[in-house]
Amino acid sequence: MAPANPTILIPEPERPPEELPPGTQIDRYEVLGLLGQGGIARVYRVRHRKLGTIHALKVLAIDRPSVQERAIQEGRVQAALRHPNVVAVTDIITHQGVPVLVLEYVAGPSLEQLLGAQRLPLDEVDPLVRGILDGVAHAHAQGVVHRDLKPGNILLEVVERTLVPRVTDFGIAKLLAPSSHAIRTQAGTVMGTPAYMSPEQLIDSSKVDARADVWALGVLMYEMCTGRTPFDPGDANVHKQIATGRYLDPRTWVPELPDRMVRAIHGALRPDRSERITDAAALLTVWSDGERRVHPELGASCSATTLATAYAHRPQLIRSPDAPQQTPISTLRSRPWWPMDPRGRPSTLMWILAVIPALLTLILLAISVLVGLSL
Repeated sequence: MAPANPTILIPEPERPPEELPPGTQIDRYEVLGLLGQGGIARVYRVRHRKLGTIHALKVLAIDRPSVQERAIQEGRVQAALRHPNVVAVTDIITHQGVPVLVLEYVAGPSLEQLLGAQRLPLDEVDPLVRGILDGVAHAHAQGVVHRDLKPGNILLEVVERTLVPRVTDFGIAKLLAPSSHAIRTQAGTVMGTPAYMSPEQLIDSSKVDARADVWALGVLMYEMCTGRTPFDPGDANVHKQIATGRYLDPRTWVPELPDRMVRAIHGALRPDRSERITDAAALLTVWSDGERRVHPELGASCSATTLATAYAHRPQLIRSPDAPQQTPISTLRSRPWWPMDPRGRPSTLMWILAVIPALLTLILLAISVLVGLSL
């Protein structure tokens, strides 16, 4: 049974001397603005100064050797996972002697933001879950256990009318295979987000395997299907509920939930891990009833309502009180005047504005030719 008050690994609330204002240059990158911040790092939107490409930069907010070591491991792990449903780390650079991760910039909200804004229909939940499971299955195949799977660590890339799920933040990942670079978790340490942690992870995060991720995925699938988590994090007995696997059947909330989805959720949320589905690949097989997607990167084709919500929650730059109020000149020079979509291509509006004048010109030309012939 899990302890009454498990010790959750929470970094000390240290902050760097200053926040990086827009226009700051770090190695080959120029800071455009702050995207978000957590307990141990800040994430900035940046532009490569020579290529003009947009990236995300994860800069540590705590100057501590153990945190720096984990950041380097996170970079190595995530850089090795080349999969369309995993956010790639493309480089590790240094700033003032501290390691900085360069990641793909995902133009879309987190799954947490989307679920907080609206309930998703099952025909959109299904392909999103498949994409998430595909990405985690790839990590498991490489001997990597994420240990902190939750909606906040799933980003949704908006690509035209499609949402592509991208797993990110491998900061407390565990490497199952022996490695000279692996950081050992001290026995008895509890790491992760309690509402998504398996019974064994609530006791000792150092001894978990892929089945801990399967549990977290079970909680995630339940939440995506029903709009609520199986275990209430605000309940004083939540750890007891997790330890015993007591939760309401998902069909209590969604009677029409398909059998395959119910089997996957129940198989993932077995408190005894020896009875639990073994890894994300096996979980995907149960969820999809053995039918695998040919192109997992296609994600979910979404309704206009879901797309509108996703666009409304796309990453926005957070202006720091200490940041200069003017936009850097370099940003103005490189910013196109025409509307762009999230992939940096001309938007539908731009195409319409370009095509309509051409069509009118052709019509007028045809009319003039007909008039000439009639004369």
